[in-house]
Amino acid sequence: MLHRNTRPHRPMTAATISLVAASLFSTAAMAGDNNASQHAPTVEPSEGVRRGGSLVVADPPQQPSDRAFVPRMRTHVEGPLTADGQRVWVGPPVPRSVAIEVDGRELFLLDPVEGGHVALYRDPYGGKSCTLGGRENCRFLARFYADDEEAPRWSVDLEPLMTGPRNLELQDLRYADGVLYFNDACASYSVQAKGKCSSLIAWDSATQKVLWRSKPLTSNGRFLVHGELLISGYGFTDEPDWVFLVSRKDGRVLAKRRLKKAHETLAVEGDILEVGVYDSPPKRFRLVGLDGKRPRMQPIR
Repeated sequence: MLHRNTRPHRPMTAATISLVAASLFSTAAMAGDNNASQHAPTVEPSEGVRRGGSLVVADPPQQPSDRAFVPRMRTHVEGPLTADGQRVWVGPPVPRSVAIEVDGRELFLLDPVEGGHVALYRDPYGGKSCTLGGRENCRFLARFYADDEEAPRWSVDLEPLMTGPRNLELQDLRYADGVLYFNDACASYSVQAKGKCSSLIAWDSATQKVLWRSKPLTSNGRFLVHGELLISGYGFTDEPDWVFLVSRKDGRVLAKRRLKKAHETLAVEGDILEVGVYDSPPKRFRLVGLDGKRPRMQPIR
């Protein structure tokens, strides 16, 4: 079975990351327009259009733009991330029971899962919690919408569960077997958060409690759920780059491999892990011992 994520952007320096963030999802930005933050994606008129905040969701959804530049944050939205910029939904169809906006936080990601959908909401920059270039974390909310229920089965504010209130950003979220996994990634260089960032966090939807928190500098960008493991990576400009196998049971790092550059994509097919890195051939590893206590990644030359 193939598990794959899409290609995020090359790690940026701290000096440029805030400037790019406002137009991160703008189709004009992908084309290199210097005034990208002034442009908004267009939405074809439709009777099924829903709006929440500055987000427009069409039925059927608009197709993603053909872009070479994809941000680290996994999302189903295109358009500038500022409160005054229009965003459009380019993900899966959004059921009517799924809210488009909740107290200023807009739908950002929607994953079909067994029995329903898991939704992630976030504040735009200049909204109720965070500003472009500021230190405060944005507000994030996760919800589970069951297929046969009108109201969300559970809802959890995620920013209070993060390691700290500043310099952190949720860049990916996954749900499996009743457990929500997410990262509180360093928004820029890890030193700005005093190294206390980029942990993986597991939250149990049954008990409504955090099960575990991994050590820092374990996950930024995208990660995968694969069997009893999370496969993640950490890297940033002028910082060491790694790929990790993390236990879903307790968050321990069970294996790691050094990379020359930060991971951009992760894909598993059979027992082969392929790690895409920027401007270089992908690195391939054979996953062995996954049914035991000491899984390993063996480099494939």
